[in-house]
Amino acid sequence: MNTEDPIFIFDSFIPQKEWPTIRKVSIKFKDILVLKWISFNNINIYRRHYLKVTYKNQQVKHISISLSTKNDLKQYVKIFNQHLKSK
Repeated sequence: MNTEDPIFIFDSFIPQKEWPTIRKVSIKFKDILVLKWISFNNINIYRRHYLKVTYKNQQVKHISISLSTKNDLKQYVKIFNQHLKSK
């Protein structure tokens, strides 16, 4: 495998040995209502992002990520899922 491939950005969150057991990966968020009510000037301090990993046995794992990491990963999620289906 080529280590320059963009799918290897997921290696820091999901070990490669788990990749064959993964069905799909997606990026989700959850709002914290208390922080949402007291937020000022439309700042998104109340939104928590995470990587949702669904395994082939229907088990789900949530990995917390930052907003900047979410923006980096977002463009590669579809490519990574296609890679998982091709294996």
